[in-house]
Amino acid sequence: MIIVSMLKRFVFAFLAFSLFFTSASPLFAKTTVYKAPVVKAAETVKPTPSPVPTPVNSFELFWPMVAGKTVQSKLYFLKTLKEKIRGFFIFGSAQKADYDIFIGIKRMLEAEVLMKAQLTDLANRTLDSASSDFDKANNSLTNAKNSSDVDQDTKNEINIRVSNLKKFVITLEKDNPSFKDKLQSVMDKLNSLTI
Repeated sequence: MIIVSMLKRFVFAFLAFSLFFTSASPLFAKTTVYKAPVVKAAETVKPTPSPVPTPVNSFELFWPMVAGKTVQSKLYFLKTLKEKIRGFFIFGSAQKADYDIFIGIKRMLEAEVLMKAQLTDLANRTLDSASSDFDKANNSLTNAKNSSDVDQDTKNEINIRVSNLKKFVITLEKDNPSFKDKLQSVMDKLNSLTI
């Protein structure tokens, strides 16, 4: 009886491990390395063109975050309710600022989806919501700086998120010139968020 039980456990463990290792696939990031041209002493040096900034992909910047439900969804209120409840249980000014920036990123991703769908009014409303989240983050960050409550990990996380958001807003401005004023307002708020 004990042997049968042990045999069942062994078979189950073997199947679980084999299922895990056969379904996992490795991901490799592609990188491009710039190699400077070799210049001989007798040759004249031609000026090299400066690299053109490539458009930023929101998936690459903010992975694993995605827009998910947007304002047009009937279940959107559940998403925002969950975010408010979660934010209620976050203590510490720096952590609240980090969470507000996180929520602002979600709003920006939602706005991108709405811009692509050409839902101008909903996209503007979502951008206003993102601006509001960044204002809350700025207030929390000011409180954290005054109380010296900002640990290094939170500083790094906030700076990375804000830097990525700035790149993202620049790309959105290029792709959606009709939203330039709203996006510039968001950029102004992001410029005040760095620690």
